[in-house]
Amino acid sequence: MNRRHFLSRVVVLSPLALWIACTKKKETLSEDELKKLREGAKDYHDSIQYVPEGNPIAKALGYVQSPDANTAPDRKEKEGVAAEDQSCENCHFYVIKEGKPYGECQLLLGKGMVKAQAWCKSWAPARKAS
Repeated sequence: MNRRHFLSRVVVLSPLALWIACTKKKETLSEDELKKLREGAKDYHDSIQYVPEGNPIAKALGYVQSPDANTAPDRKEKEGVAAEDQSCENCHFYVIKEGKPYGECQLLLGKGMVKAQAWCKSWAPARKAS
């Protein structure tokens, strides 16, 4: 096959392939299929491995998943941020998972995910993007 023959086939077949791709019937999901997908997503989020508060490193950091005055007595104002406004989601060490209620902590790498509302003694304000 020479170059001219090849190019003539490409010129003829490309629009045909494009037309087939554009006119292909799009599949729609039934309500039952959508419900199963939603339940699967919920099960996935329920199966996420979170860092347990009993983990030795987490204990040393004073990590708590649901901070309040009783569970986080060391939580005090830091760098102009009120204690109740401090959480993992606005911490310098938190790695956001877009659209998820959890992420990774750089201080607890490999130990599991941390909830966005969690807190520890090492909280530091997130740096502003420049």
